[in-house]
Amino acid sequence: MSCSLAQRATKAGSPPIVALYNRQRESRLTQHSYSKEGRDRTARSARNGWRAVRAPTALVGARTLLVAIVALVLFGWGLGDLSRSMAGALDLHLVDELATHRTPVLTAIAHWLSWVGSSYFILLWTVVVFVVLHRDRRADAFAVVVSSAGAAAIFYLDKLLVGRPRPPVQHLEAVSSASFPSGHATQSTAFYLALGFVFLAARLPRAAATAAAVATALLVAGIAISRVYLGVHYPSDVAGGVLLGGVWAALVRSSLCRSVPSSRANA
Repeated sequence: MSCSLAQRATKAGSPPIVALYNRQRESRLTQHSYSKEGRDRTARSARNGWRAVRAPTALVGARTLLVAIVALVLFGWGLGDLSRSMAGALDLHLVDELATHRTPVLTAIAHWLSWVGSSYFILLWTVVVFVVLHRDRRADAFAVVVSSAGAAAIFYLDKLLVGRPRPPVQHLEAVSSASFPSGHATQSTAFYLALGFVFLAARLPRAAATAAAVATALLVAGIAISRVYLGVHYPSDVAGGVLLGGVWAALVRSSLCRSVPSSRANA
């Protein structure tokens, strides 16, 4: 533009009041343009900066969880060998005691609890939870998925490494893998504890949060006891599974909730 609106108005012989109006209008348009461009540049810089910070943080979180899986597998391996050498007689005595107190009602309850802690049931509900949470609570959704999947990897590898035989009592459910650690106890603890963390993060009323924590603890304990009652695990198998699954879920929660942003943070 070779001349301003005010200059053109003056050359055309416009009255002074018209020239003043044109100058003020041009000033407002220029300020608005600069202000919008500045806001756009600031927004782009913020987004680019967030991406630059988020990528390394997510990478560190993934490395931390990979190291945690390896450490827990090695820890479970040592714990399994220790259980076989030091708790064998006590384990067998407790399994025998439970086997002598079996009733049709207790057996039905144990089968139901075992089903609730099975990999098929947990896989189904892991998918459901992820679908429900991934839009608004992305970190929670990924924490539940990684907790369940990682727990499955941990107990599968430890079963191969420890190779403990099943208890020599009547098995009320079909089993084929090694005994330590209990896969039901490991994966159900990781999944239900991760789900409990989701409820606690929702800032529920104290009574509701307490109820969720108690329900989680009772459900995990019931699943663990059911596996011993059904004769397919020693008590140390389920205790080791609860320990491995609980530690894994806590590590996942701590790592992912720092490195994976929610969708609200990205909006």
